[in-house]
Amino acid sequence: MFKGSLFFVFLFSVQSIFAHHFSISIFSLKTVHSATVNISRGSYNLFIDSANVATFKQGETLKFAIEGSKIRVHYKGTSKLLSHFKLTGEEYLNNFKIGVGGELRTYEDNLICRAEGKSILLLNDVELEHYIAGVVESEAGLKAAPEYFKLQAILCRTYALKNFDRHALEGFNLCDNVHCQAYYSKSSKIPDILKATTATNGLIITDDRFDLINATFHSNCGGQTCNSEDVWLTPLPYLRSVKDTFCVKSRNARWEKIMTKNQWQNYLMSLDVPKELDTAVNGEEVFFSPDGRQISFYFPGKSVKTTKIRTDLKLKSAYFKVEMAHDSVFIQGRGYGHGVGLCQEGAMQMAKEGYAYNQIIGYYFAGVFIVNLNALEFFKEE
Repeated sequence: MFKGSLFFVFLFSVQSIFAHHFSISIFSLKTVHSATVNISRGSYNLFIDSANVATFKQGETLKFAIEGSKIRVHYKGTSKLLSHFKLTGEEYLNNFKIGVGGELRTYEDNLICRAEGKSILLLNDVELEHYIAGVVESEAGLKAAPEYFKLQAILCRTYALKNFDRHALEGFNLCDNVHCQAYYSKSSKIPDILKATTATNGLIITDDRFDLINATFHSNCGGQTCNSEDVWLTPLPYLRSVKDTFCVKSRNARWEKIMTKNQWQNYLMSLDVPKELDTAVNGEEVFFSPDGRQISFYFPGKSVKTTKIRTDLKLKSAYFKVEMAHDSVFIQGRGYGHGVGLCQEGAMQMAKEGYAYNQIIGYYFAGVFIVNLNALEFFKEE
């Protein structure tokens, strides 16, 4: 039976939220030596320091490349060597396409470029809700139910605000890969994503002290999520383990890795588990707990955390059992990801079955509140 935590939604009559802009490092996993920008909507001004030196209309192009320790910028028949520059959108809606190493993406709002050694740092200076829509499209895919897009927007907005200064020492807010949140373009493929972002404009998740929660999510929990301390040491009251029957038939619910007996034994010996204590490879299922996840595997006088084994052996999750057959060791696992917080495939199934976004959030996060950002800032001021 579905059981969700009790929480409330605070909605102010004011529909707009306070303006928030984020600086997102884009193409962050690439070493950027050159790029081409094409204006696809609106108009942009090129600022060098604080001076506006050129205006670009739809269809116009700007090219630049690293040259020594600076950026060579080519535009409108002019070439300049710069340490940094900014393209600022001047109309209500502004989009640009940017190509790097054969990959073409589209972003909204502004672009900042800085020379960083022998490469170029690309920053999308983007309004919060535009960013959230792009993250939802990158993180949630294209086939989920509209109610799922709503809850994913709330999660991503909460995460962004909670981790606003994650890359502050590097001169920006967040990166565009899974270290922060995937953000590979503006949202343009699924109208329901833009509708979901608009419908949940400004909604975030807090704990009972009105502090933003750590809104973590993962692909598939395999049937049971984790307590936060099982993975990251710190116990958080809203990140409690829950049984999840919604994800167990999904794509990432089960997996298997096969090793030779010698590989397994050598790995255990690297953990200082003596070979004579390796009862698993002698056919005994000493590692599998039929009641759910295990935090550690236990040997006589020795324990090894499942999260360490997951990292060392590059497993999809830390939820698995180990079985021996002949000279092979079968690691049979469940789920994909760290297992803390919201299970995406479980939540997608709940949305398909008609659960509302607030019910789904309450199922995976204990004792939380969904609050409008206006309300949060009001309470904090009080």
